Amino acid sequence: MSRGVVIGITAKRTSCGHDVEDWGYQLARTDHDVHADAVRELAEALDTIASSHTCRPGDVLFRQGQAADGVLVVRRGKVRLYAGSSDGDTRLPYRTVGPGYVLGLPALFSGQPYSLTAEALEECVFGFVERTRALELVRRRLDLCFQAADLLARELRSLREWQLTRMGITVQ
Repeated sequence: MSRGVVIGITAKRTSCGHDVEDWGYQLARTDHDVHADAVRELAEALDTIASSHTCRPGDVLFRQGQAADGVLVVRRGKVRLYAGSSDGDTRLPYRTVGPGYVLGLPALFSGQPYSLTAEALEECVFGFVERTRALELVRRRLDLCFQAADLLARELRSLREWQLTRMGITVQ
């Protein structure tokens, strides 16, 4: 089996000390701080009802196309998110995230399968919340729902800006 293709990685450290890896094409906003700040209360609330799990480097937390059964809150360690080609030969890294990051938000709200694969880069500890419990929480706490909506809107805007830039359209 092929190990896949990885495209140009650049590492940087954010203002609060998180390591973030970008790939030249920047599919989405890469600053981990934006995510952490936008969903801090959501991550903390989810973490209080989460079951705790540990994984080793190379373990896959979920796979692209897999039915989304919940969300994960990264407590410790680094997780790489990537998209894979349909033949499995190419892996396109999306971003690397760390503690405070909530994985699976788009799938939580859409009910669609996970759109990316999440793989542990080092030993990780994360909280897992089943989809129904996570949805109950955001229904009870609309402030958390708005935090998630804000984050998803920022990510969508970033993706649109990236697409427009790739098409040669100046983004204002």
